[in-house]
Amino acid sequence: MKQNGILLQSILLATVLTCTLTACSYTDYVREFIEQNAVSGSSVSGAAAGNTSGSGVSADSTASGSSVSGSAVMTASGSGVYSSAYVTAEMQTAEYWIGKSYAKDKVLLTESEIQSVNEKRLKDLSGDSNAVFYDIQNYDEKIKGSVLHMLMAQEDLLNTSVYDTNGDKISSDVLKAFMDNCGIKDIADFNNVRYGIVCEECVVQKLPAHDKHVITGERAMSDMASLRISTLMVNEPVLILYTSLDKAWYFVMSENCTGWVTKEALAFCDSKNAWQEAQETDDFIVVSDRKLWLDSENKFSMGTKLVIATGEEAQQYMKKYPVHDSYLVRVPVADKDGKLTFKIREIPIGENVHRGYLEYTRANILTQAMKFTGSFSGNGDFAEEQVVECIYSCFGFKLPLDRKTWTLIPADNRIDIAVVEDKLTKNDTNRLNPGMILVRKNRPCIYLGYQDGRAYALTKSDGVMTVKTIE
Repeated sequence: MKQNGILLQSILLATVLTCTLTACSYTDYVREFIEQNAVSGSSVSGAAAGNTSGSGVSADSTASGSSVSGSAVMTASGSGVYSSAYVTAEMQTAEYWIGKSYAKDKVLLTESEIQSVNEKRLKDLSGDSNAVFYDIQNYDEKIKGSVLHMLMAQEDLLNTSVYDTNGDKISSDVLKAFMDNCGIKDIADFNNVRYGIVCEECVVQKLPAHDKHVITGERAMSDMASLRISTLMVNEPVLILYTSLDKAWYFVMSENCTGWVTKEALAFCDSKNAWQEAQETDDFIVVSDRKLWLDSENKFSMGTKLVIATGEEAQQYMKKYPVHDSYLVRVPVADKDGKLTFKIREIPIGENVHRGYLEYTRANILTQAMKFTGSFSGNGDFAEEQVVECIYSCFGFKLPLDRKTWTLIPADNRIDIAVVEDKLTKNDTNRLNPGMILVRKNRPCIYLGYQDGRAYALTKSDGVMTVKTIE
């Protein structure tokens, strides 16, 4: 009877609990609930949540007389030669380049200003037929068959040699089977658009090919050109435009790409309203480490946003399980029918995550960027352009993936664009600041700084992200 009374009291308290996570620290919120409800076996200890060490950089003095405005993109139209010569061990650390940055802790843009940049970029680019950037929030409820056919276009694969990861050429019959599985011949004049949320990190591919590491091109084993288009992170919203013939794949549209993903990676919503509600993030954490593994099935990459659980669902969880120095977050999952639901998971408070977006400073950009040193890019991990996306997602930016779209970003969008020929000149480097996005050839990288007459960037070398000189 006593336990039932406590439970009833807990339920009543839950209906009037008004302590929000913005008014008090998260740990205090959890501790207060446990103490008030006398939940046996539950405990909270350690530092309060808030600005944790996940930001990577503590605030210190800002160089006087220096000013920095916005972020910047430098577009290199030449080939750009990168070399590992002159790179010392200390140059592979964030501290080295932060120490050489002026106004390193100056906030370049506030969160609201970044949101305005995103909105303007989306407005400018989503209406440009040359850009790969989609306004999925305002997309029509049906998609024309002609448009869907264009998005699925396979012409570039018809005359391309395709290899598996062992370097063996895939037969034309197998390739044709992959293409036939798209079901292009069955596309209707108008097709219903459905709404999905990514519930496990997944690869977006050009074809619904069950070998995720199929590679294309005559120099496949050295260039590792992939059927991979992009990677979608947990909680990303997508439009589900079509289903493969074998019912195992969805053709989806995200804000910056279209392609095929495995059906198991998504959960669908009954309506657009439910889909939009699932994207609401009043209070959230951002994964600030390169990778965060909870277990073998739950992997989150840098920039992933997870909503902090509050109210009754959090309280019910705390009645059952002890909570120690952790955020309770809502992780999207698909139920037995494939519909979106959520489960509560614990994420340790610490350097792997950050409450809200990180402050957009040079020091924080460099700290996040250098966490990718030594990581693989390409088939084994994020492509180089997505490394940049992951870094800038930590601050709230929504960026395109392809070089052509980068070049279309207008200068008045608070992102400066310049064109560099084959080599960076001294005048070019004067226009660059550490942490800026440098777009060369067909992929972006992160500019680090200028030292002893040489410019340096975090870029790809033999499939690995590392520090290189730009010559």
